Order: sequence, then C-alpha cells, then structure tokens
Amino acid sequence: MIRDLLVKAEKVAAIVGRITAISGAVILMAMMLLTVMDVLLRFLFHRPIMGSLEITQVMMVSISFITMIYSTVQKCHIKVDILTSYIPKPIQQIIDSIFYLICIVFFVIISWKNFGAALHLKKVCQMTDILEIPIYPFYLLISAASTILVLLLVIYLLHIILRTEEK
Repeated sequence: MIRDLLVKAEKVAAIVGRITAISGAVILMAMMLLTVMDVLLRFLFHRPIMGSLEITQVMMVSISFITMIYSTVQKCHIKVDILTSYIPKPIQQIIDSIFYLICIVFFVIISWKNFGAALHLKKVCQMTDILEIPIYPFYLLISAASTILVLLLVIYLLHIILRTEEK
C-alpha cells in the first residue's frame, strides 16, 4: 500500500518537475529579453528600462527555487561519489538516508523561516524601491518550493527505508 502511494507520489512529482522546468525556462527567457532590451535602450536611446534590476532580482529568486525542484526530481544535483562508489550498497543507502534527513531538516527550516518572513513583510507592506513590487510573494514562493523539496526528499528517503527501486 505504501509502495503504491510512493509510485503515485512519484508520478505527481514528475508532473511538478516538468511544470517547474517550463516555468523556470519561461522566466529565464523573460529575464534575458529584459536584460537585452535594457542594454539596447540604455546604449542606443539613453533610456534604460526603469526597475529592470529589481525585476531581474525577483526573477532570479524565482528561477533559483523552482528549478531546484526540477533538478531534485531529475536527480541531477552534483554528487561526489569518488569514495562512495567503493562502499557496499547498504552503507551507501545509510549515507544517502543521512543526507536526505539533513536536507529535509534544512529545507523545513528554510520553508518555515521564509513563510514567517512573508507574513511579516505582508503586514508591513514591504516593497521594492523603484517599482514598488510587493516582496512577500517571493518569500512565499521560496517557502512553497522548499516544502515541495521536503516532500520529494521524504519520498526518496522512504524508497531507501522500504528498499524499493526509484523510477
């Protein structure tokens, strides 16, 4: 029963991974277009795009955290396995379990702190300086992305504990 639930959760994770990859690509393209247009307007017409730095900064936050979900689903994070490739599989699984537990704790803290910060920033109406873009939605995005990462890491940890193969 738990194994069936893990299979369903992985299918949902794959869909979420694709959505975040597409979202990240769209945001990255928009950011590149904004930067090119800003440079062209600045040098050709001496009229830069007002607030382009602020827009780029909030786009960077968005790209960083939502594409982290995709790379977790695809398991394409950097992993140095020079030593672990010589360690027996059960020991590797213990090391992976410890790694997943540390990451779960880390991202729970990130999610919790950013959610609290978002509530505070919404209450005090914190905005960017030039364009007055509300900042709290980006803290909520970090919190939501970190929560999704925690769920993914729990799925991967359960695979190790239940000794099932991940797809």
